[in-house]
Amino acid sequence: MKKGQININYKAQRIGFDGSEKLVGSADRYSTISYDAIVAYAAKAAAVPESSITMAMEAIFDAMNYFVLNGHSVQIPNLGTFSIGVRAKSTESEAEFTANFGKNLKGVAIHFLPDPGLKQQIASTAISTSVDETGYEANGVVAVTSALFGAGQFLFPMNAGRPYALEGLTRAVLNGTRLSDKYIGRNCVRLTFIDGQGQEQTAIYQGQYVSQSYNSIVVNLKRIAENFANFYFIKKLELVDGDSNVIFEKTFAAPTEEVPAISAVSVDNKPVSVDGTFPFEAGKAVQIRLLVANIGHYQTVSIGGTPVSPSAAGDGYLAVTFTPSASGNYPIAISDGEHAADVYNLSFGEAGGVSVAAVTANGDPLANGSTTNIIAGEDYVVQMTGAGLGDLTDSNFVLPQGTTIAITSQSNTLIVATIGNAQAGDFKVVVDEEIIFAAALVAVTPGVSVTGWKLTANGATQQLTADITADPDTGEFGCFLVGEDIDELLTANFAGTGFSSLSYTPATGELTGVVDAGTRSLVITYDNVTITTLSVTKPSGDGDDGFDKD
Repeated sequence: MKKGQININYKAQRIGFDGSEKLVGSADRYSTISYDAIVAYAAKAAAVPESSITMAMEAIFDAMNYFVLNGHSVQIPNLGTFSIGVRAKSTESEAEFTANFGKNLKGVAIHFLPDPGLKQQIASTAISTSVDETGYEANGVVAVTSALFGAGQFLFPMNAGRPYALEGLTRAVLNGTRLSDKYIGRNCVRLTFIDGQGQEQTAIYQGQYVSQSYNSIVVNLKRIAENFANFYFIKKLELVDGDSNVIFEKTFAAPTEEVPAISAVSVDNKPVSVDGTFPFEAGKAVQIRLLVANIGHYQTVSIGGTPVSPSAAGDGYLAVTFTPSASGNYPIAISDGEHAADVYNLSFGEAGGVSVAAVTANGDPLANGSTTNIIAGEDYVVQMTGAGLGDLTDSNFVLPQGTTIAITSQSNTLIVATIGNAQAGDFKVVVDEEIIFAAALVAVTPGVSVTGWKLTANGATQQLTADITADPDTGEFGCFLVGEDIDELLTANFAGTGFSSLSYTPATGELTGVVDAGTRSLVITYDNVTITTLSVTKPSGDGDDGFDKD
């Protein structure tokens, strides 16, 4: 059973005859669930036909009516007890009561006594409180937060109003109240970006890029960045409905002071924090991109005290090509010519040393300086490519507390390792006290889970450990997934080598496709987290044509 969430909404109401107002709390009730919806939910949870649930419920109703209306108490486990009660005036005698029966008997009612277990569940249910806001057209958006470089949740205002590098921003969360009555199919976000040429672009995103819970809307900026590489900086976020009416708007403009400032730096498209170290190869130029507030007021840029000329400039950024002559600190400074320069300290590691080019965890990219979602306690296969990796040992990996790593294969250019019992925290590779790779792991609970599958919509549920067998001739296969909130999955959430013509129907959970040969793994992800893997097998033919060769 899913965990509950009680949302108590406080509204200003007039109290007393003097016209004064106070905040009065009441529990939000989003909608009235219909009988058909209850039948559909129960049928899905019990994996039985809706017709069977309907007949069973009608039989229960008949039994309850019979017993309750005949003076019995009817107990429904985990819910409570129903019984008949009356409201009547007290009288001195039976004759007096019967003589004025119509006046003495005030009414008959159904009494309900909650089950003790239900009371305990209510007592332990999480409670969210909020104050009704009318400033956002009663849609209840009260705050906007972002996941930033794995450092936790920050309000956007900490960005001082500057355009923000999309590569460093993984998601935007619009927190509010009573958002669940806005169906996700009608909600979308309109984002305004600065592209690689410094030009402003606007695009609308929905579907796999926007998800929704009972009181928040999450914009997956990491997924947007992966699929739309031309967008560098986010400038405006708008929540719009299906008719493009703006429900909520947040604009990120440059601060009012006329002093240029460096807010983020990336080297070869990898974010590098202040005082960070970037590995380099002797004689090889690197591309440095600076995110600059009040860029219109800058006059000079220097690296390591030497003036440099930008190779490209746009709205909020400068691009510089630079070749470090030796390892060491190379402060980047930007100035308007009058005020003290804003300095961003950057170091380059030893030439020819260990360097990391790319890292994947269970096949998903894990970028330097990025934030990656993991499921706490799960194991992940990590592949790392680069140079000089043959010298690394387990001691070079700095892991969150409770997380382990075991190197299974290793060469100078490739390491394959298993991260066990993954936990939230920093994942780093440290060589000679220099951090050559750093990322943040964030533990999440997927909003979707797949627990089994069925051959037909009303068939018996199979465990995920069992193979799905495809047609031996065509490789075609099909099944119906079983789990929680699987109607949020899309065809794009299924991926694997050797599959084609994949199709998924969220309303029914039906998954179809074609597998080429042998046993293949079909990985199901949600919100960039692997939630399960299906095993699909195409049997090999034995050449038997069905005729007796004797």
